[in-house]
Amino acid sequence: HWQVQDVCSPTRIISCNQHRVQRLWHFSICLGTTRTMHVCKSCTLAVFAACLVLLVAGKRQEKGLTQHKKGHLLCNNRKVENQLARILTTDDVPVLGADIECVRLKQKDRAACVVSGGGSYTVRCQPKSTKTGKSKNNRPYQIVLETPACIPGDSQVRLMDGTTKPLSHVRTGENVMCYDRHTHAKDVCTVLSVLHKENDFPNTMLTATFIDDIDNTYEMTLSVQHLIYSVGEMEYVPMADLQVGDLVLHMDSTSGLVRPVTVASVSETVVAEYYTPLIDAHGNLFVNDVLTSAFSCSEKCVALLDAAVSGTNTNVTREALFRARIAPLFQEGIDSRVPLGTPLKDFDNGYHPFFDSLYNTTAQIFANNAGFNVQGFVDEMLYKLQQKIPTTYRDVSDALLSYVV
Repeated sequence: HWQVQDVCSPTRIISCNQHRVQRLWHFSICLGTTRTMHVCKSCTLAVFAACLVLLVAGKRQEKGLTQHKKGHLLCNNRKVENQLARILTTDDVPVLGADIECVRLKQKDRAACVVSGGGSYTVRCQPKSTKTGKSKNNRPYQIVLETPACIPGDSQVRLMDGTTKPLSHVRTGENVMCYDRHTHAKDVCTVLSVLHKENDFPNTMLTATFIDDIDNTYEMTLSVQHLIYSVGEMEYVPMADLQVGDLVLHMDSTSGLVRPVTVASVSETVVAEYYTPLIDAHGNLFVNDVLTSAFSCSEKCVALLDAAVSGTNTNVTREALFRARIAPLFQEGIDSRVPLGTPLKDFDNGYHPFFDSLYNTTAQIFANNAGFNVQGFVDEMLYKLQQKIPTTYRDVSDALLSYVV
């Protein structure tokens, strides 16, 4: 709505077409040497107010993970699927955002994403790291990957003979120290396979520091969704749920006694090499001498457990659900993909094919907002496992879908 004159003359009065007045601000912007724009005060204030509202709204929207009115997720006002596609794309394997489906999780600023054709990831919308010392509130946000359940490769695993070795060097068929939570006794378990392995794929994990009753400190790192035994809950809980003051079980390397230690702190760290071992029997192991489940329970797993189907409650544990979902791997014994005695570090990067396809089947259930009869599914699969009834990968997927209500 400006009137523009042909010469730079800030004293000339020109009216505003919109407001039909001649009350102009006493300044002009000289464009080169031949033109000056005079700005109407009323128009300028209106535009300034609109810009301020948009700026505040934009800043508010970019703080963490948000959901667009069309349904897709945003991080820093950009689609999560497109940001993840750029992370996953390599020179040899291009990934398109249209091939990715993401679902928001209950935990703050996190989403579960499934890539068409294989691959499932947990992502988090967090502030970019900076060397300038800017406060967290002033940094733009970005998508980072978080593994759903893994243990760093350099973590020390306690073996049956009392020695330790890095997880990356543990072999299939090797016996590790595990724990019977019901009899409160140590036991021996066997490493069957590996469900997920990456040797150079940075992800955000959590490092917990523990302290015992004589002030000795211990440390362990796990991915956000990996399960760790909580003495207070008498159940495995995701690492992300661990709070300062909680109690976990630690085995003294000298006496061999298993005793509670207290969580002193929990902090984030980035790990590039990590593994999810498959352990038989009790399904746990001592990582840096802290009792840790070999299983995981993502938000989808928790949602399955919390599903209210026809008002029926379920007492299924996370461990039981996980074991039911991968029953064929236990029945087949040592994984047929590799010969006995293969170091975990020699597995191909990525997810076990069955584990990956199973994740996609579960994602389909939630994509349709369907209910799920958790108790029925777990009872059937664990019965077959206990009775040693042969069960194939297809049987599990069909059972998952058959218990959708």
